[in-house]
Amino acid sequence: MRGRLARHGMSLLGALTVLFWLSPDAFAGNERSRNSVLLFGGPMMQGHFPGDAIIPFGSRFDRRMILGAALQHDFVRFENGVSFGTEAGVAARVGPDVSGEVWGGVSATHVGPTIGPITISPSLVVGLSAVNKAVGIESRRRGAKGDARLLFYLGPELQFRSSALPGVALVYRIHHRSGAWHTLGNMRDATNSNVIGLKIDF
Repeated sequence: MRGRLARHGMSLLGALTVLFWLSPDAFAGNERSRNSVLLFGGPMMQGHFPGDAIIPFGSRFDRRMILGAALQHDFVRFENGVSFGTEAGVAARVGPDVSGEVWGGVSATHVGPTIGPITISPSLVVGLSAVNKAVGIESRRRGAKGDARLLFYLGPELQFRSSALPGVALVYRIHHRSGAWHTLGNMRDATNSNVIGLKIDF
């Protein structure tokens, strides 16, 4: 059941992305500040990405939480509402043990549709993530031959902004680390977290 929901969700996201790209006149302007900070937290999950992880809180927890912050800067914006930027972040992964994570990458965001007073903006961050040690499900997936210290980072998210407070967004993100089918660290998947946060423009 979850597999079917994940496939339907991916299909819907792809269709919305095409719609956003082809119909720029249907969306709000792109005049926000180019700088933002994201403060977030959420549970680390046992499920894989996309699979269980793409369903909000659809997987069992891994007895750990992630708490983090990220700075983002948009360096180019287009009239159709698409912007590209960079992101750098740091997080603590806390539970029975504690580890630290840093990541950096490039971001792509669309202003998104406005429904009543709410604007919904899809975004994606792609880059690299480093940790000082593997913990939880990440450690078990590493096995004897894997290395989780440097892996790929993927951060698909949805931002929800109110017209009454356009400089602040409620954010839902999937915080994903993996070796991309053994490309890095001889690992396939590592960790997935479903996080909620606030993105504040400055």
